[in-house]
Order: sequence, then C-alpha cells, then structure tokens
Amino acid sequence: SGGNGFASGKEISAAFILKDSYGNRIEPGLVSANDSALFYIDIPADQTDAFWQVFKMEQYNLCFSNINNMLVYGSRKGCTAIDFKISINGKGGNCLTHLSAVSAAGNELKWELYDGGRLLYYGNEKEIDLPDYISPNAMVTLFSGSNCSTTKRIGDAPGYYAAKEACASGAPIPVDGFSLTVFPNPSTGIFYIEVNGIRQYAEEIAILNPHGETILRSENVNQADLSLQPSGIYLYRMLIDHKLYKGKLIKL
Repeated sequence: SGGNGFASGKEISAAFILKDSYGNRIEPGLVSANDSALFYIDIPADQTDAFWQVFKMEQYNLCFSNINNMLVYGSRKGCTAIDFKISINGKGGNCLTHLSAVSAAGNELKWELYDGGRLLYYGNEKEIDLPDYISPNAMVTLFSGSNCSTTKRIGDAPGYYAAKEACASGAPIPVDGFSLTVFPNPSTGIFYIEVNGIRQYAEEIAILNPHGETILRSENVNQADLSLQPSGIYLYRMLIDHKLYKGKLIKL
C-alpha cells in the first residue's frame, strides 16, 4: 500500500507468523508477484489432520481455500493434557508475571511468547518468571512433546490485574476495578499510562490534533511520545482491554 510495491512471502510470514503443526515458521509463496493478497502454502501429505497456526492476526483477516477452491475451516482439538496458570510473583522488589505449567508427566515442554513484535522462547521448564517489561497483551503458547499446545493472553487471566495491584502496593483496587491515568499532563513530550497505579500497555493509541486529524498511531505501547509535535492541546483515543478511552493531552 502507499505506492511501496507488494509484500514478499517473507514479509507475509513476518506479518502473520505462520507455523506448521510442529511450531516451525513457514514462508508462503505468491501466486503472482503483483498481488500479495493471494498466496499459497504447501502442506505435506503427512500433515493430514494436523493443526497449522496463524499466530498473529492484528487488523487483518485471512480466508483459506483448498486446491478445489472450497473454503477450509478448522478447529483445534482439545488439549486436556496440557495447560498453564498465570499469576504474579513478588521477587526482588519487582512484581513479575509467573507461568506455571500443568501438564502430563513426561511431556517435553516448550514456551513461546509474543509481545508487540518481540518473540521469547523458553525450554523444558514448568515454572517461569517473565521479565518485568512483558505487557498484559503478550500472547503465551505452551507446547508439549505430543504436538499439543494451548495459547493464552496474559491480561485475560482471572484476577491478573488485581494480583499485580496487590503486589505493587498492597492496597485494594478501586470498586470499579479500573482507574486510568495519563501523566504527567501537561508534559514536554512523554505521557505515560497507568491503570490502578501500575504502568499499563494499550492495545492502540491514536493522537489527534484539535482539528480531529490523526497525527500519531501506535500499538502495544505504554506511553505516547509528542516530543516532535508543537506545543498545544491534543486529543487521545486509547484502546485498553478492548475498551475505548478518550481524553486531552497538553504539550508544553
């Protein structure tokens, strides 16, 4: 788009993170070099009944068909033998996200975490403390040696935000469970986001000028940077946990 030509198979793979049933990244082929919206994936015969994964969708939609041009739909078989819990672990003055695997004995475990363009991998460990910079929007997938996997978004874990708040301050969270603060406001350029007193990542932030024109758009960030913008009043639209919040920012 924007006159920049067409995407390559490698760029498509990076945009969607396409994987085979073994968790290996795959690169699609283009039907035409002049149309990156139409591409194909060769699936080996021994992959029958296997689950292939589109790991990262963002704002895109994909539609798959087989060689006979019939639409293909699939659903993952239940993985009752593998699961993991998400909790908060206070360690060294930090409140770290803790992953705890619940898996059948003897399974070889592999963790994969995707967070705003960053991919992290962990080996055969049942208990993991994640780095303190990992956001609630991170997607965690746990694989077992039996080619079974399960994926969860960290922020969707029941009681996650309440546990993080309690770890950080020991104070109960507000009755409504959500208190958004953008600070400092006014600011010379950087505005940080907090929810219930804890730095928070927004799925999307759009900054608009007084005329309603979008001048900045970011995804999976915990701050807005207006350092390069002139002084004045700006509007923000922020998406957090699939909820839209609006407000004003004053750039000094």
